[in-house]
Formats: sequence, structure tokens, C-alpha cells
Amino acid sequence: MPKYDAKCDKCGRIFEYTAPIVTAGDPPPPCDKCGNEETKKVFNMNGGGFILKGQGWFKKGGY
Repeated sequence: MPKYDAKCDKCGRIFEYTAPIVTAGDPPPPCDKCGNEETKKVFNMNGGGFILKGQGWFKKGGY
């Protein structure tokens, strides 16, 4: 299941939650610290890459 980030409008806490892809458009859950129901999704643009290491992933040439 994908992980999403949300920010509480009241206390400013950023927390992570999991939700199925089919509910991705739904509002985030209440804040896990203060219980405030007014939260917004935060879009995190880093952490999506990967690195290929070791032998065998690219046989000829390469960069």
C-alpha cells in the first residue's frame, strides 16, 4: 500500500499514513497527535529514485 504525508492545520505536525490507491483522492485522516480533522496532503518530491549497483545489470557499454 502506498504511503502518503499529511500536515495538520492546527499543530503543524507532518505525519505519514498508508491508504489504498483507490482512496488516494480522499482527504487524509485526522492528526495522530492532536486529533484535528483538518489535515492536508503534503507532496514529497524526493526519495523516489533508485541506484543500480553490482555486476550484471548492464552487460555492454554503460555510462
